[in-house]
Amino acid sequence: MSNAGSPLRTSNLLYQQPSSPRRSIEIFLRKSHPHDMGLTFPPQSDSCSRVHVKLETSTINESVLEAVVARAYICLRNKGNLCITLPKYQGTRTAGENQEIHINESVLHPHEVALLCKLAGFIPIQIDQNEEDYVITCSKV
Repeated sequence: MSNAGSPLRTSNLLYQQPSSPRRSIEIFLRKSHPHDMGLTFPPQSDSCSRVHVKLETSTINESVLEAVVARAYICLRNKGNLCITLPKYQGTRTAGENQEIHINESVLHPHEVALLCKLAGFIPIQIDQNEEDYVITCSKV
C-alpha cells in the first residue's frame, strides 16, 4: 500500500492529501498568509464531501478565513459539510520565576464565523464547544 497521505508542508499550512474520492479534507491554518492558500486545497477538478478547517490560532485574519470558506464552498461541489474548529482562548506563556500564563478571549467569535459561512452560501447547523474549542458546523445543500 503506497503512502498517498503524505502531507504537503509550508511554514504556515499543513494539507493532508487523502487517498479516496469523495473525501474529507483537513486544513490547519497557523498564520495569516493568503498567498499560501492555494496549497491548502486540491485542484478544482477534485471534489470532497467534508472540509474541516482547524484554526491553530484565534488571531487568524478574517479575510484569510473568508477566502478559505469560499474555497471550501467550491470544493464541496454538490453538497457536504464544512467544520471550523476555533480556539476559545489565545494564550501566551511568559518564562520566568512565576511562569505566568496570559489568556485572552478569542479574537474571532463563533457566531461571527457562522455568519461569515452563511454569507459564503453555507447553512450554519450548530455550534458545539468543549473546554478549549468551538466547532462550527455548516452545510452546503
